[in-house]
Amino acid sequence: MCEKISYTFEIEIYKKETKMNNIGLYWEFHRSTLFLNLVVSVGSVLLTKSFLFIPITMMTAGPFLSFFHKEITAKNEYYFYYNRGITKVKLIVISQLANIITGSIIFVILLKCQAS
Repeated sequence: MCEKISYTFEIEIYKKETKMNNIGLYWEFHRSTLFLNLVVSVGSVLLTKSFLFIPITMMTAGPFLSFFHKEITAKNEYYFYYNRGITKVKLIVISQLANIITGSIIFVILLKCQAS
């Protein structure tokens, strides 16, 4: 009986450690797409002369171009994540959610600054 409890406890610890490691992997993938996303977002300001396009581009065109660039230049990198139990779709969805959250926060801040 004690061995079964110990074994179950070890499995639960392993699952928690794996989830924590996966969060770091999601962050690493998002961070690798962030630079190009920010360059595209700042470039949109230069073209439109409006700072409100930074968060809009950060949520739409920036991630699209970042993922496209990643698909072309670092296609084999997805195997690294897949071997750790993270699919390409999960990586893109989580990264896009992070872009939407960040872009929304920046959009609200810019709107409040413009209203003042």
